[in-house]
Amino acid sequence: EEEEEEEEDDEEDEDEDEDDTSTREIEELEAEQEANVMKLVQVESKDRDKAQHARNQRALTDTVLEVRIRMQKPLTLAARLPRGAALDAFCNNSTSRGGSSEATLGPLAHECKDEAAQLVEQVLA
Repeated sequence: EEEEEEEEDDEEDEDEDEDDTSTREIEELEAEQEANVMKLVQVESKDRDKAQHARNQRALTDTVLEVRIRMQKPLTLAARLPRGAALDAFCNNSTSRGGSSEATLGPLAHECKDEAAQLVEQVLA
């Protein structure tokens, strides 16, 4: 009888050891799964940040391109104005005759000034 009791005790100990081993394995798997979930959350967060940065960069590029397109007309008009010494001579000559340099430059200067003012206003808005 004692042998039978010892065998039963041994079997119970083995069952407990198997239960302990199974419990540890389950805990390890749960910990590993939780670590994987955390990694996925971090990756998703990084991807979301990266996507937002890409959208911001795209919006900035679009804005810069729009400003460049809008600047084309005033720059073209400004390029038609006299430069350097010719501009000084032109402005001095017109003011010595009693007119203002702005009036002498006429519609071209006004158009350039208006375009630039509108552009600045739109960019700042």
